[in-house]
Amino acid sequence: MKNKFMNETNQKSTAIQRFIWWFAAAKTNRLEQCPDEWNRFTSLGIFVMIVAVLAVVSGTFFLTVSFNIGVLPAIIGGLFWGFTILSIDRVMLAFYHKGTGELKRILPRIVLAVLISVAVNEPLFVKIFENSIKTKLYADNAVVLSDTRTTSFYQSRKQALLSEINELKDRLQKLQTVKDDAEEVMNKERGGIEVDKITSGKTGEGTVYQMKKKIFDSAKANFDAESPELISRIESKTQELKTVEGDIENEVAAKQDVVSKTDFWKLHEAMFSMMWENPIMLALFIFLSVILMGIETTPLIQKFLADESSYDILIKKAGEIEAQKIELWAAAEIEKLKRNTEAKKTIADRVSEVVKDGTLKTPNVNEEKLAINAHSKIIGDLSSELFEAHKSDLFGNPIKIEIVDKPEFSGTTLSIPTESENTATMVNLSGQLERITDEVSKVENGEMKLAKATNSDHEEIDWHFTPLIQQLKADRKLLLHFEPDNIFADTVLN
Repeated sequence: MKNKFMNETNQKSTAIQRFIWWFAAAKTNRLEQCPDEWNRFTSLGIFVMIVAVLAVVSGTFFLTVSFNIGVLPAIIGGLFWGFTILSIDRVMLAFYHKGTGELKRILPRIVLAVLISVAVNEPLFVKIFENSIKTKLYADNAVVLSDTRTTSFYQSRKQALLSEINELKDRLQKLQTVKDDAEEVMNKERGGIEVDKITSGKTGEGTVYQMKKKIFDSAKANFDAESPELISRIESKTQELKTVEGDIENEVAAKQDVVSKTDFWKLHEAMFSMMWENPIMLALFIFLSVILMGIETTPLIQKFLADESSYDILIKKAGEIEAQKIELWAAAEIEKLKRNTEAKKTIADRVSEVVKDGTLKTPNVNEEKLAINAHSKIIGDLSSELFEAHKSDLFGNPIKIEIVDKPEFSGTTLSIPTESENTATMVNLSGQLERITDEVSKVENGEMKLAKATNSDHEEIDWHFTPLIQQLKADRKLLLHFEPDNIFADTVLN
């Protein structure tokens, strides 16, 4: 009988097929046993590859168009984005299995696939409509710059200057015209040219000529008197006008620096604004979106709609076998643990018996060593307990230590053997005092020395001759005074 899970036709997959199957998140060793599934998984892998390639292109366009990044860094970023999308797609395919509750499991994956398709598609659309978007942005920017120029804060001053300059020029032109007309009439009167009863028509410099000459002289005097000031004011106003116009252009240039920068959101805003105005462009956008979204979701939808295949059954059975192996391994480990626990208890019982009877002898050399060590440990613990129980008999009441200005050392004591309590001096306790000095030095992060010792009435203690107990008060309290040992001088202990 032919086993549908075994490759009895001796078909061999190629390296290219196995490479494509990897994109489809297939278990190659299992899939090779199901040759009837090869074409399906090859198709799935190709779809995943297409999405990954689109993601690389999309990510590269996104970085170059939106952030003006160089081509090489943009390609590296695009490859990273493509690898991310590929990894997500493979995870969704790898952990999707046929069975109960399949619809609940597929819905979140479909939603994620749709979101991935949107993330991949949008930069592609921006690149597709790039020329139209740039044209619209250029037109929008031109409107913004024009509005900036016409609504500039300096426009009112510019208009005022233009009005003042025009008035000054009109005044200068009027003076020039009056002078020129008077000169022309004077010359015609002298030449005997009759003009509409303005001149007499007689040649020479007669009475009429003298009158015309006076009119000319007056006009020329007015022109010569006012023109220098008018010209100066016109030049000054003109220079100020140039400055104001420069300020306006600087404001426009600053605005241009802002509006000329294109980012991701501005590009998308322009694109969707164009779609709102152009139904054909909107229809094309929807059409391409559906196609690209279909490419992204096809692998998952195909796995959902397809019947349970031989590959799915093989994977399920392999999973059941692995689960049984784990159960058997766990049972074996539990059994091993039980045996070890029982063996440990048996050995412990044997060792405990020889420790109890005091022989410390067992047939096993290692168990005998263990019994000896256990016996030594018990003896040590017992010695410590007996010592603590009879400590007051050995040392009597402790002497309370208080270190001046260092409350953290409260609770420190000195111990004097009962038999020498009435004769021990401070020198006899120098070892304990040195340990206290070392502890104080550690806390202070520097060398300290014991400067003096006093009782609770602040009477200084004699170190060498008088027993310590005789110098203390009824509270048995000893006050120690420390100070920095900066010069490494000998302490009072010496």
